Amino acid sequence: MFETMHAANGAGLAAPQIGVPLRVVIFGYADRRCATRAIRTRSVPQTILVNPVLEPAEPTKSRTAGGCLSVPGLRGVVPRVRKLRYAASTSKEDDRAHRRGFHARVVQHE
Repeated sequence: MFETMHAANGAGLAAPQIGVPLRVVIFGYADRRCATRAIRTRSVPQTILVNPVLEPAEPTKSRTAGGCLSVPGLRGVVPRVRKLRYAASTSKEDDRAHRRGFHARVVQHE
């Protein structure tokens, strides 16, 4: 999945996007202009989430443009919470995390 995501210059990918009917999400990117985004991001280590559960950490939402590797070239403005909590099984161990900004948007999108 990481090879597919990197080949498309993406920040995240969900298993159903490549025809695998599992609740598996991957994401991760270097400190750079991430994918086709017009913003500079801090790096996020490559992460694998299995059966993720997402919960808003605050009600505030932001509306920013986003795209999807499943629909190349199509972008739209999507509201998402700015700060997110998630719990999931990961490749390391159970992961419980608070994320904000672009990192939270990527997790929500996938």
